[in-house]
Amino acid sequence: MAIDVVSAIDARPSRPIDMVGALAGDFSVEVTPAAASRIDSFQAVLPGGTRVFVPSLPGGDPGERERLARRLVGEGMVPVVHVAARGVADAAALRGHLDRLAADGTRELLLIAGDVARPAGPFAGTIELLASGALDGLPFATLRFAGHPEGLAGVAPHSLDRAVADKLALARDRGIAIEFVSQFAFSARPIAAWVRRMADLAPGTPLRIGIAGPTSLSTLLVYARQCAIGASVRALTRRPWLVGRLARNWTPDRLLDELARDRLHGRLPGTLGLHLFPFGGFGRSAAWVQSLGQAARRGHAAMN
Repeated sequence: MAIDVVSAIDARPSRPIDMVGALAGDFSVEVTPAAASRIDSFQAVLPGGTRVFVPSLPGGDPGERERLARRLVGEGMVPVVHVAARGVADAAALRGHLDRLAADGTRELLLIAGDVARPAGPFAGTIELLASGALDGLPFATLRFAGHPEGLAGVAPHSLDRAVADKLALARDRGIAIEFVSQFAFSARPIAAWVRRMADLAPGTPLRIGIAGPTSLSTLLVYARQCAIGASVRALTRRPWLVGRLARNWTPDRLLDELARDRLHGRLPGTLGLHLFPFGGFGRSAAWVQSLGQAARRGHAAMN
């Protein structure tokens, strides 16, 4: 799949204001414990009730995630704590972690396999973790799982589809609401295709579209390689004449414009929200997404 980096950098979008406002109206963002330590007040930069994802990094301390989740609850946010199945050393340690999160008010989790080749304990992936009963009896109201618009290296598409079906069945059996959150991509085409595919596989299931927040293009490429956004990165690196542009900034405005138009014309079905990866800094990304809602409100007022 080709990536239109030039338009992503240079174009000034003319977006359908109402559609952008609707997409941006339900946004989430993630923050690491290290980044959170530099934020004096989440209430100063985010609307109350914003979902803030707390990632599980390889080698990270579960206690840091627990303390950050407790802080987010105290500041009126909704923490969504990542649980990496392959990083779980044993079921008892996982249960203790989940008990503490629940006791402090966390009600939503993102279950991921985890970016390690070998499991540290009994779980090879999210399905094994969910099937184990580790969450039974705990008050988690919503579970989220990762989606992959550009596929997943080493995994056949039919295997990804089967995993979606298995997760739906397990969550349904336990009476738990679920949502899928996508990895980011550089253009709307793979995202829209993923949304339509999920509408067939998991009809009625909410989806959250991952987008990379404002940052330098060079920084974005570093994260893209780490996150295995392979097709987009390979297409870019075949175009060496773009190297001189790498110091310039990426913003997701063009991408959001394309998504809003797809939504307007019925090519982006279902219940959708946005999830922001703040590669250029948490404050910068939070300000950008809030500015979208403000612009949409101004545009709506002007039209009326």
